[in-house]
Amino acid sequence: MEVPISDRVKNAWYEWNIQVFLLLSLFLQAISLFLAPFRKRSRNKWLMLLIWLSYLAAEWAPGFVIGLITNTVTAATNSSDVKYHNNILIFWTPFLFLHVGGVDTITAFSLEDNELWIRYVFAFIFQIIASAYLFYLSLSKNNLWPPTLLIFLAGTIKCIERTRSQYLATSIKDDVNQSSFTDKPPLCDGPVDATKLMNLDVVQYAYHLFEMYKGLIVDHKFTPDAFEASRKLVRDNIKKGNDAFRVVEAEMYIMYEVFHTKASFLVYSKKKYVAISRSAYWVSLVATLGFFAFVDKGGFRSVDIAVTYALLFGTIILDAVALLIMIFSSYLVVASMLHSPTLGVLVRRPSELVMQIWSRCFPQTLSQYNLISHCLQQRSRVCQKVLNFVGLASFFDELTYVSQVPIPQATRLKHKIFKRATPYSSLPQSQPDTHFFPTDHWAHHFRYPTKSMHKLFHPTSDEEFLIIFHIATELCFHFDEDSSKETSNSITHDTVKDFPIWCKRLSDYVLYLVVFKPSCQQTALEYQSTIEKTLAEAAELFARGNKKTLTDQKKACEEILGLAKNNIISDHMTEDNELLLDESEKGNRSKGSILYRASLLANLLISSQDGNTRWQRLFNVWMDRLLEIAKWSSPNFHAQNLGQGGEFLSLVWLLMAHLGSGTQYQVKEGSSLLEPSWLQPFPFLPQYDTE
Repeated sequence: MEVPISDRVKNAWYEWNIQVFLLLSLFLQAISLFLAPFRKRSRNKWLMLLIWLSYLAAEWAPGFVIGLITNTVTAATNSSDVKYHNNILIFWTPFLFLHVGGVDTITAFSLEDNELWIRYVFAFIFQIIASAYLFYLSLSKNNLWPPTLLIFLAGTIKCIERTRSQYLATSIKDDVNQSSFTDKPPLCDGPVDATKLMNLDVVQYAYHLFEMYKGLIVDHKFTPDAFEASRKLVRDNIKKGNDAFRVVEAEMYIMYEVFHTKASFLVYSKKKYVAISRSAYWVSLVATLGFFAFVDKGGFRSVDIAVTYALLFGTIILDAVALLIMIFSSYLVVASMLHSPTLGVLVRRPSELVMQIWSRCFPQTLSQYNLISHCLQQRSRVCQKVLNFVGLASFFDELTYVSQVPIPQATRLKHKIFKRATPYSSLPQSQPDTHFFPTDHWAHHFRYPTKSMHKLFHPTSDEEFLIIFHIATELCFHFDEDSSKETSNSITHDTVKDFPIWCKRLSDYVLYLVVFKPSCQQTALEYQSTIEKTLAEAAELFARGNKKTLTDQKKACEEILGLAKNNIISDHMTEDNELLLDESEKGNRSKGSILYRASLLANLLISSQDGNTRWQRLFNVWMDRLLEIAKWSSPNFHAQNLGQGGEFLSLVWLLMAHLGSGTQYQVKEGSSLLEPSWLQPFPFLPQYDTE
């Protein structure tokens, strides 16, 4: 059945559709220009969705408007009014090439967009053919043909720049130059001093590292010489953890610029070609504006003249803003300083002032996913089934259960991670350990006998062990909150006070990574079934207790902690140095209860170790797990996250890569490199058979 549409609506559509969509396309260019830079510093999913939609719409609008103009021009009559109208329509067509070329701050939304640069070239060619045909139809009677050609030249230049940028972003692996490890001297001499190092100096140092090791992000395998050069460069010049993170953060910023903006075209293309293309582009724009301002516009409608001026001034303003953003981009400033010292001196001071505002490239936050909090906010079964059916369960789970928190005591934490990560550079390269923590490794951390740990947690799957440890950390954290005054009075060192909150944040962050970002691990484990089992167990537990615990996380922790509170005889050991457990524990453990085993572990930690020792060792455990995930994480995961707000894990991964750890280096067989001391067995602990 045909839907009736009034003649008034049809006439309005025919009269205004091209003008409306032209201005909409210009507006989408503005949205892309101003919102795209937030991609590298915001993790807000709604903002990412808005940028993605505007990017798709900006890609779609020019082709759609060209189709509208083609239909209108080819169906036009020979009246004089229609002739003038068609002339200005054809003059508008090259503006759409400017929009196809996009703004300088975003050339690709994802890495896959760069891979499609050939398809983009063919689409551009077909649009050129359509526009050339329209121009040919009106050439004999078109007084706007000179500005049409000028704006067509500007649009072609912009499209070529975008295509070139996408191509360069895909050719990084082929561009890795092994000679760079010896040919390029360091830009910073001596250890980095955070009190003197300016933002531009950080980027200068990061630029040098990026040029040497740009192959890291595309999983290029470096030689042993590169391995030694990387370790020496970082360990000899960076002594403070906060400095190290500032440098790798700036290096991630450079990677974002290369993959997602036109910076790669401006830096890696020949300078004379860049100068010619940019000069020709701006001359064409200004000449078009001047020509249209003085041409006879007697036959044009006033509304069409207004739309044309809006397109001209809007394009010039947007490109001027984009030019300023790119000129004062720290990456381009450092690159220009290397190629033209005079130019670098001129722009250094203004760039320093700008970077005081844009000093942070990536968000200083950690994503937090807490399983107990999830237990208290579970959806109804019907709602969950609907989300699973439409494939949106993971998306809404992340919106509902994941939060962003500032990194607590960020400077101290980064220094701790830097010092802890340094021994990793001495590890021989082998296959990743897929276990969260083997039982004997965990026992060594807490000075417990291995046999006792096997008695408590063997057999336990890797997924269950991580979740048990996560819940136990949460239980210990809430238990210590009740005695925070006593604990604070017994702590004399400020750093020790940070361990509880560090443990909680790292625990929630690691669980977020393994649940919501499984692609970060090359040997990912399946956690979904274990989490569903834990959620069902928690729902049953809370249903038996006080209903208020369903909304109170602290009371929920108290209830879980009470499950095994009476099963541990804390201060007694057998002659074989084995922990004594109440006999009723065997029956509970045989049920395979995750919450019960987490309660048992938490009670064991609380009863057998003082607060300071417990939290320092818990912190080492979670930090080691974070480093292990970072070490074996996929470079493609970090590349994909450059345009999605970034991950703190990516900074840790890049830092460890520069320290010589991970899978990027081909270490010679028979290397005498030693394991870090924290991975070696404690000599005073008895060794037990695990059977």
